[in-house]
Amino acid sequence: MKKVPASRTATAMAVRCLGGALFALVAIGLGGCQTPLPLAALDLSEPGWQVRQGQAVWRARPQHPALAGEVLVAWNPDGRGFVQFTKTPFTLLNARLSSTQWQIEFPPEHRSYHGGGVPSPQFAWLHLPRALAGDPLPPQLEMVQKADGGWRLVNHRTGEQIEGFLSP
Repeated sequence: MKKVPASRTATAMAVRCLGGALFALVAIGLGGCQTPLPLAALDLSEPGWQVRQGQAVWRARPQHPALAGEVLVAWNPDGRGFVQFTKTPFTLLNARLSSTQWQIEFPPEHRSYHGGGVPSPQFAWLHLPRALAGDPLPPQLEMVQKADGGWRLVNHRTGEQIEGFLSP
């Protein structure tokens, strides 16, 4: 039997381990994650859409300053929804929902998030259309209808609050 130097054996084993690890990473990358398809364009004039405009005040966290602006909220019984929060002339956020996907963008910060299924309660804006439609919310979110016709959506875990009034 031919004796192989220990350094060559260790090198060969390392190459095999790296090759196996690389194969596993590629297999996981190709099969384990799937980027959601882009959400279809919205036409809020289609039948079924409830569209409301108004004013809102957003406090992302208790220690953050409140931002006042204009809000456009739309929801459809098929599970689609849309929210736009602006401080003229800037769009501060756009949120979109389908029955299976969600997306939220913060254009001034060049940030966006998306996912499938039920949206994360981390983004209360994504739950606003369904809350206004009377749909159930995740346990940490609460929608409060105020006596003066306004509403407040609160995330009890993070302290985020969105308070507003919408036109009828």
